Amino acid sequence: MTSILEQLFNGSYYEYLTQPPAAPGYRQAAAAAEEAWDKVTAALGEQEQTAIWRAVLDEGYYEQYADFRRGFRLGALLMLELMDRP
Repeated sequence: MTSILEQLFNGSYYEYLTQPPAAPGYRQAAAAAEEAWDKVTAALGEQEQTAIWRAVLDEGYYEQYADFRRGFRLGALLMLELMDRP
């Protein structure tokens, strides 16, 4: 088994794909989102819904990457701070 750091580096850390978010209300929010997208599909058609969904996912990718970088930086800074103190 490789370390988490190696998995992150190699792009093979997939725990987030196998475990749904544990935040309270996640399942209810996911069900509501699915219902909303079903209504969008019914109103606009499959092709338009797909185009909208792709645009939303593209934007979300860059937002999530920025959040990941901020979180990773924060974690690194916290570790450096801990190493600096007696």
